[in-house]
Amino acid sequence: MKMIRYSGALILPLLMVAACSNSTDTTSADASAASSAAPTQSTARPAAVPTGAIIPSPAPDDQDQALADGDMSADWLDPVELTQAVALEDSVTVAIGELSSRHLDAALPDEVSGDGIIIPVTVANTGTDELSLAGLVVTVAAGEEDIPASQMLSASDQIPASLASGEAVTIDMAFVVPQELRGKISIVVDLGAQSRAAVFQGAAPTS
Repeated sequence: MKMIRYSGALILPLLMVAACSNSTDTTSADASAASSAAPTQSTARPAAVPTGAIIPSPAPDDQDQALADGDMSADWLDPVELTQAVALEDSVTVAIGELSSRHLDAALPDEVSGDGIIIPVTVANTGTDELSLAGLVVTVAAGEEDIPASQMLSASDQIPASLASGEAVTIDMAFVVPQELRGKISIVVDLGAQSRAAVFQGAAPTS
């Protein structure tokens, strides 16, 4: 039986090629992972506590039954203008800042680029205890038929976990809203089960 001998001069280049190949694969994988990483959201900024807030009327007697029947709007307060602040219960005030128009570029897998608006939502803790913002949800409907608008999370500020007593914060929320639907928009700010939701209505800028 013949034994086959391999030259060291042949083995060394093969090892170098393999090492280079592994290095290239690792670099490509790292670059791919970096490019697919979620974008960093901006941080909400401190704000002044809104003044002149409207104090809503008590909830109607049939609210609980309406909610049990699936009518979520039964938990909404009467609509106010975009420039009007609203007091929710005794410990929270919410307000909407000046809306701006912007083209929104998708940065997450489920997002779709399009013309949109930036909605500054101010939340103030006017109570004596820390206020949780874990349940804060903002929704937008546009046009005469109240078509739901999609929020673009990658272009929205990150919501803080809570607010200390006496503090207020403004959170920029980005929504894709076609220009032809901006003549009428409804913004619902809902902090969860702790209070009823505020509803703001008006027109959004187109440029």
